[in-house]
Amino acid sequence: MTPLETIAARHLARLVDPPIDDPTTVDIAADLVDTYGVTSLAMMLLITSICDETGTDLARFTDEELGNIRTLQAILHQIDPAERVGS
Repeated sequence: MTPLETIAARHLARLVDPPIDDPTTVDIAADLVDTYGVTSLAMMLLITSICDETGTDLARFTDEELGNIRTLQAILHQIDPAERVGS
């Protein structure tokens, strides 16, 4: 996992219920709703917490982009399009 993927996985692992003990087991390509049961409110908390830790302005995301996010990969691509997410 890249450092950015590690940050995202750690935040997701804490957010879900029950929490994921080992963030390295998080599948960043998995559908956050179907696989991890992330609600729309939890999705916003997740994106906000990742942005806060990485120093990313949440305004970087458009309303449309926020509505279409389904994976950690999609979040990370918006934060850093050059990041080789999933490698």
